[in-house]
Amino acid sequence: MADAILRIFAAAVDAGAACPTNAEVARQIGTDLRRASRAIGTLASDGRLSFEYRKGAERRATIAGKSSRWSVQRFGRTTPSTTSPLFGVDVVDQARRHLMSRGYVVLSAGAGAHRVDRQTLSDDELVEKANRSLSALGRPPLSGRLES
Repeated sequence: MADAILRIFAAAVDAGAACPTNAEVARQIGTDLRRASRAIGTLASDGRLSFEYRKGAERRATIAGKSSRWSVQRFGRTTPSTTSPLFGVDVVDQARRHLMSRGYVVLSAGAGAHRVDRQTLSDDELVEKANRSLSALGRPPLSGRLES
């Protein structure tokens, strides 16, 4: 599966096409979104594939120093929340991006709520989940806790 995924992203890079979404990759290799997202996250963690993100949840893939064009479609973008009592929007966005990079499907479920693999989490729970994941990887936790 990993080689097939790399071929899809390499084709986009070589053609100068937009970065394919995880859903497009899943369709092309004939698997479900979750499995494809996890495989893409593993390839990114292994350094065989990297992504850059910019506002609006656009991304582009880079393989061997060559990049695809920026994606033109939103994929699992949550709406930034301004209601979290403990965390700023930037930290919530970092948590969302980290979990997506690890293969989780993260969707908006309303103000201050997120659907993470069929589980509804608050902003605070989302950041905690990301920090547990970062800790397991030996990385420092997300910073930006607001003082009350």
